[in-house]
Amino acid sequence: MKLNTQEETEIVAAYKSFWAANLSANMEIFGSYLVDDFSIIGSAKGETFFSRKDAIAFYAATAEELKDKAELRNRQIRIQPMEEHSVIVHELCDLYVLLENDWAFYGHARISCVMKKMDGEWKALHQHASFPDHRTEEGRQLAAKKIEKENLELKEAVQRRTDELEYKNRELEIEAALERIRAVAMGMSSTNDLIEIAKVQFTELMQLGFEDVRNSLIGIFHDSKDYFTDYDYSDICGGNITDIPINGNVIIEGAVKRMKSATDVFTEFVVEGQDMAEWKAFRQKNGEYDDPRIKDAAVLYYYFYSVNNGIVGISTFKRISSAQLDILRKFRNVFDLAYKRYLDISKADAQAREAQVELSLERIRAKVTAMKVSNDLLDIVVTMRTEFVALGHEAQYFWHMRWQETMYDKAMTSGDGTRIGNVMTLPRHMHGNIPVIANWENSHKPTLVYAMDVETAIDYVIQMINLGNFEQVDHNAPTLDDMRHIGGLTFVMARTTHGEIGFSLPGRVPNPPADAIATLVRFAAVFDLAYRRFEDLKSSEKQIREAQIELALERVRARTMAMQHSNELADASFVLDTQVRLLGIQTWGCAFNIYGDNESTEWFSSEAGMLPPYKTPREDFFLRAYEAGKKGQQVYVEEFAGEDCKAHYDYLLTIPIMGDALRGMLAAGRSFPERQIDHATFFKYGHLLFITPEYVPDAHDIFIRFAKVFEQTYTRFLDLQKAEAQAVRAEQDLIQIKDARKKAEDTLVELQATQKQLIQSEKMASLGELTAGIAHEIQNPLNFVNNFSEVSNELVEEMNTELDKGDIEEAKAIAGDIKTNLEKINQHGKRADAIVKGMLQHSRKSEGQKEPTDIIALCDEYLRLSWHGLRAKNKSFNATLKTDFDESIGKINIIPQDMGRVVMNLLTNAFYAVNERKSTTDNRPLTTDAIYEPAVSIRTKKINNGVEIIVSDNGNGIPQNIIDKIFQPFFTTKPTGQGTGLGLSLAYDIVKAHVGTLQVFSREKEGTDFIITLPV
Repeated sequence: MKLNTQEETEIVAAYKSFWAANLSANMEIFGSYLVDDFSIIGSAKGETFFSRKDAIAFYAATAEELKDKAELRNRQIRIQPMEEHSVIVHELCDLYVLLENDWAFYGHARISCVMKKMDGEWKALHQHASFPDHRTEEGRQLAAKKIEKENLELKEAVQRRTDELEYKNRELEIEAALERIRAVAMGMSSTNDLIEIAKVQFTELMQLGFEDVRNSLIGIFHDSKDYFTDYDYSDICGGNITDIPINGNVIIEGAVKRMKSATDVFTEFVVEGQDMAEWKAFRQKNGEYDDPRIKDAAVLYYYFYSVNNGIVGISTFKRISSAQLDILRKFRNVFDLAYKRYLDISKADAQAREAQVELSLERIRAKVTAMKVSNDLLDIVVTMRTEFVALGHEAQYFWHMRWQETMYDKAMTSGDGTRIGNVMTLPRHMHGNIPVIANWENSHKPTLVYAMDVETAIDYVIQMINLGNFEQVDHNAPTLDDMRHIGGLTFVMARTTHGEIGFSLPGRVPNPPADAIATLVRFAAVFDLAYRRFEDLKSSEKQIREAQIELALERVRARTMAMQHSNELADASFVLDTQVRLLGIQTWGCAFNIYGDNESTEWFSSEAGMLPPYKTPREDFFLRAYEAGKKGQQVYVEEFAGEDCKAHYDYLLTIPIMGDALRGMLAAGRSFPERQIDHATFFKYGHLLFITPEYVPDAHDIFIRFAKVFEQTYTRFLDLQKAEAQAVRAEQDLIQIKDARKKAEDTLVELQATQKQLIQSEKMASLGELTAGIAHEIQNPLNFVNNFSEVSNELVEEMNTELDKGDIEEAKAIAGDIKTNLEKINQHGKRADAIVKGMLQHSRKSEGQKEPTDIIALCDEYLRLSWHGLRAKNKSFNATLKTDFDESIGKINIIPQDMGRVVMNLLTNAFYAVNERKSTTDNRPLTTDAIYEPAVSIRTKKINNGVEIIVSDNGNGIPQNIIDKIFQPFFTTKPTGQGTGLGLSLAYDIVKAHVGTLQVFSREKEGTDFIITLPV
């Protein structure tokens, strides 16, 4: 079996851990390394055991003799491989014991331990330890002579004393080194002073005899961070501070995992072969400093101790001895003081830093609060860059970028950060073609670092120049040659609610300082406040601007509406020009051009006043504007500059009136402009003309809106022309209209009177139909009253007879019957009273007040009344009556008299319909197996948020050609004299007044359904 370096490291670590547990009396760890049949032959008398149980019992009982009182020093360990994953570990060392407060040399020790790898861990099978006898010479077992024995004892004593002195001297050297480290630790004033600790540690180790040391290392882990800060020092590369990612290299990941597992872990690992190549690539990727010594190095050894949330150790080009490892452990103990000092300083630095950051954020917030207009947002970008740099961070350009649907709006500071340099828009596909940026924008990650080499940076800048629409350009921006010189470009970006803020760094910097990125994230949160303020101001400005525009338009409208005569049109033109200038749009003049057949009439106004109307031929600019309007363009823009502008004015001089006005302007010492922009916006009758010295794209919408308002103006003008032409005839027509109106009003009064009479006739007709039914209804209770009265009279006589006989019991029984009869009389009397009250209520004029009414009782009442009313007219009539009432309805708010009339009318019509069909069929079969039986039904049903009352009959139905007319006043299908045609019309109006509906569904030869729907 041949061991590799990794296996040797594991065996040594397990063996040392085994012995450390023994000397510290940690029986749990010590026992974990023993197999069940573990055997040991120790140096003490009786220290011989052949089981794990016996060994642990002995050492547990004698633990206090060794615990923290014995140390193995100057250890020399050699590993001898055996078969089947077994090895023998040979060790020569010096045993030291603690006597009072001093460590004393006890003797040389020889240890042999057989170990085997079982289930992935190294276990101890057998161990033997002894102390060599210095009294015995080489090749002999016993001292032959006493003098030799004494000499040997003396020699041994001298040797022990020499060893003790050498050890103490070494310890003093080590302690002096440790004291120098303590002094540096106590003098720390900032966290970066850890590099001084690394430096003094390196220096002292070299003075203590360490060789081939690459560097001294201190690492600090950060909670919730995916990197640790490395402070290292060497005589070749000096001091360096680097943030190293925890992930990305298997060796570092494993070492960090072990180091963070506890606060006192020792880790030793070797980097060689393929691991070495990957480790070098990892360093280069992270931008770590260049170390010329590792270029050709084939192997590196790392030794680390964990200290709380940090590590301390060294890296070497060759393996160190166990004694040197012991020195390194002591250095670790001293570093605990430095780490505590580091924590105190870190806490103080963090508090001071937080105060600085908060102060910067507060200054930005104050700037935000002081924003007056939306453009102040650009000043916030400058302020953020100033505060960012003041906090000690490096930043070249600082920017804010708003992500729109199809583009980016970007504002960037100048290189020195004192002002805004570039303001531009960029298409979204520019970043969409850069996967790193595109993926970040589509994610929820708060930050992104985009480090570009020279060629990538140059390509990005060229794209920005070619694709960007620059509103403002920084002429001092770095050139492409500058980009090559600085070695690339790095963007650091933080997400905001509406896009991003960011800064650039010169060169390719894949790992910018983490605290700079954290500060940028906090700035982004404050910038969200600025952006909300910007949105509010933008909205406010938009509202103010809209109010200003509406006010200007309203003034034009007001002047238009105030026009009394058509010759006031020129005044409206002047108001238009004035209002455009008041909106801050610089104009040389405004005009409106009204199209004729082959030419136009134009009114021109400027700050100097108005011109009389003049004709413009359809040529030159006027022709081009006319054709643009006919094509449907909303705005036509044409620039006149230089010779073109001169030629344009030469042409205008030829137009009558306009030419005279222009010559007058020249005579007054004024000159024609050398450049102007003409804007034509179109309306129904022509176009408006706005002449400005510069392009004003933001004003195009305003020009269009003025054109729409001016269309109203000119319409008003045309209306006035027509009104003036028709004024005389209108006055004559007015007299005729007044006469016609008087006649119409007289006729209306007569019609209204006739309608009231007809409605009252309809009500009285329905009351007449009720009378027969009420007579029948009231006859029944009156018959009961008469009958029970006669019977009661006879019972009184019988009761008197029984009282004369003295039969009290019989008299009481008769009195009981009389009481029952009286109750019946009272019951039917109340029934008659209710019928009379109902009739009175029906005939009484409605007060129009709704009241809770039992709709089922109302329907049932009017069903019987209408039935008996028809029977009173026609004794031979008979029909089947059906009711289906929903008892869950309860009372609803209606006007009972009005709704009773509706139900009465519908039921009367239903009985009329079935009676008509009955009289025409003469009981002849309708089909081969059916005889016609008249049937009328009334149903109530509760629906969502309402109630339905359905009156149905199986009469002849209503023809489809007249069904749409039945609710019209005076429409009737009954013979002359049998109906007024107002019944259904009144019913429809009553239901509508109850916020309900009245519908009809009819099937010829099958019947008709009337459905009343009322809200609950």
